[in-house]
Amino acid sequence: MLYSCGAHNENKIPALMLYKEPEQRKNPYTGEPMKKQFIQYQERGIDIQMFKKWVTNNLSDFTHQIKNTQDYTNLVQNEEDRDINKVILFTKKDKIPPAIKALSAEFRDRVRFNVISLPEGKEDPELVAIKDDYEVKELPYLVVEQTYNVTSESVLDQYLIHDYRSKDYKIAPLI
Repeated sequence: MLYSCGAHNENKIPALMLYKEPEQRKNPYTGEPMKKQFIQYQERGIDIQMFKKWVTNNLSDFTHQIKNTQDYTNLVQNEEDRDINKVILFTKKDKIPPAIKALSAEFRDRVRFNVISLPEGKEDPELVAIKDDYEVKELPYLVVEQTYNVTSESVLDQYLIHDYRSKDYKIAPLI
């Protein structure tokens, strides 16, 4: 959320501030709720490109980067974590798209957003194998792994893998 100038910033007009959700909900040492972080726009003028960069760099990001098969196993295939549905974005880009950051903040604790970066010419063979398991042919590609039925509030016996490009889904056995 953006705020404009206030009493604390009267000499810097216009002043823009962004508040950012904390990564942890509670302070691990005190147990008290964490406060939102306020980030002030520091540039003297408002240039569209600089403003866009400032906003995208400071968006709350609750995505998980998958860098190897161990990360994939821990974040997606974890048996103890079947009560949350997962989204996997396969992308050529190193940076996480702002729309995915925004969705990860909006659906925090309800859907886990995972990103697998496969930059051209620098593809990791482990990550390419994961991409091939999902039968991904072109990037970007989005897959939803449903392990939890929100309507009935129950954990599913098997994974439902939804392909966003078609209305079909396939059933995968639990590992």
